[in-house]
Amino acid sequence: MKSNNRLDILGIEKDKQIIIRYGKRRKAFLTVGEIKQTFVLENFADGSITDKNPLTWWTDTIDPYSDTSIFSQKPSSGFYIWKDQTTWHIRWVGGAQGDIFSGVITAKGGNINAAKYFNLGMLDKKQDDEQKIVFSHKNNSGRAGIDFMADSDAIEFDLRQNDRYLGRSVWIGKSRALAYSIPFVLDNNKITRSYSLSMLKSTRADGKYMMKVVKKYTGKDYPYFGAWGLRGAASNWTNIDDFYFWLYLPADVGNIKVELEDQYGNKGILNGYNPFLKEKGAGWYKWTSNYFNSPEVLENRIDSLPIKARKWWKAWDDNENDFVDTTDDFDLSNIKNIQFVVGGGEKKDVYFYIDELILENNNYRMGNSYPTKISQLDLFQTRWYKVMFQPEATIDAENIFIQIVGKDSNPKNC
Repeated sequence: MKSNNRLDILGIEKDKQIIIRYGKRRKAFLTVGEIKQTFVLENFADGSITDKNPLTWWTDTIDPYSDTSIFSQKPSSGFYIWKDQTTWHIRWVGGAQGDIFSGVITAKGGNINAAKYFNLGMLDKKQDDEQKIVFSHKNNSGRAGIDFMADSDAIEFDLRQNDRYLGRSVWIGKSRALAYSIPFVLDNNKITRSYSLSMLKSTRADGKYMMKVVKKYTGKDYPYFGAWGLRGAASNWTNIDDFYFWLYLPADVGNIKVELEDQYGNKGILNGYNPFLKEKGAGWYKWTSNYFNSPEVLENRIDSLPIKARKWWKAWDDNENDFVDTTDDFDLSNIKNIQFVVGGGEKKDVYFYIDELILENNNYRMGNSYPTKISQLDLFQTRWYKVMFQPEATIDAENIFIQIVGKDSNPKNC
């Protein structure tokens, strides 16, 4: 039994006693306490929001307007979207090996008309009606696209490249802003931005900077903002117990719901509840995914277990107009996007502050079973578990890698 992942250190059950034998007939006794390992996803240490270090923060609205094409002479592979005074334009270009571009474009509360297709062949899928356009096209470094008009307040884009959502390959508007969530919605008439984000010095004892979030009601009942760009070890949540963040609430802002989105655009609700306490009032609060007296638990929308132990996931589906089971599709090992909804369904303006987003692993336990017998504890010098400390060695290393030999209570692990 061993582990070399910094987000997944194998441990044993809390309160168990470990006997360490060393030297000549010498031994020491350790009682295991609760060991928590944390991984900082974001602490705003550089005082920036829209950079990529380590996450890029986005809001619910991107301005799609451009009076000229944003499709350059030598474009990178991906989608390009912009709107002039009357017409929407979407273009895409693939790599030399060929890419499959597909998507659904939907008028939210209105109609699509005058759709025109460019360079889509007889074998490509192209279908449109009053409310949506559906397409699929294999592209070998050529240019293709669609123009259309719409009378709805907003347009929803569900776009895939090789059946994957590549947020850093979807450019929007004159500023060539990136799309961070899928599907994403763009305003068709006037721009209605619900959230604005800014940075200032943190007032929390351990903080450097904090992010101010201002939400104004613009007619959207459940607008999102979020953080995009999780990669490497931070994107694999399969061995994570808890996700939490610190926030300063000057007043009651309502429920705060958090959803996760994987690399394919599949989603799962993490939790949602109101952390504000009237008896405490204004102050710093901790929002945690492991608060199990939440509306999401009571409405049976989340599995009331730590993240890594959850057996099923749900998310809202606009097409079904309901919460649907996403367990079979949702990939907890490749999370790309964290999405927040504040005061969903409430028609009021609020503001608050966020400081530090943390992943946490409780290392005294792995999975849903405990060891029933521990016969040996080996200490290694490297994470590859090849060089062991000798019995009488003086250990002054910063990192020690532990291998526990014993019997697991789950027969499948033996």
